[in-house]
Amino acid sequence: MGVALTVAVPQEAEAQQVSVDCSRANYSGDYCDFVLPPRFNPDPVTGTGVSGGPDYTNDCGYVDTTPDHIVTVTKGFSYLRAYVDSPGDVTLLVTGPDGRFCRDDVNGLLPVLYGSWPPGTYNIWIGDWNNSNFPYTLYLTEIQ
Repeated sequence: MGVALTVAVPQEAEAQQVSVDCSRANYSGDYCDFVLPPRFNPDPVTGTGVSGGPDYTNDCGYVDTTPDHIVTVTKGFSYLRAYVDSPGDVTLLVTGPDGRFCRDDVNGLLPVLYGSWPPGTYNIWIGDWNNSNFPYTLYLTEIQ
């Protein structure tokens, strides 16, 4: 008599599409908002805009009155990284369910924020110190 053994091999979870909403945007393609599910695709997701604004913060320089990007995290990430590429010295200000964070000069003159991100809504501003209005690209990625 033979014994049949069945082993269930878990399927790798399918990547989920990022939801992008640019309806708040002043300019086509800039200042978009994102809904990020786990294993989002594409990875990284990018947003663009221009740094600075009329409001001055002591720790993060000049920022817009309203967030440049709003990111909704549907389920917590054990690791998510936000980083900015720009030709100028910019800052990254993030407020969310776990607090307020300002990053500056982590990668040369460019900001990076990484770690666990619990579910919730995150407001993101890209600022600068002299209200110089540098073009930027914001990257959000699960890749370490």
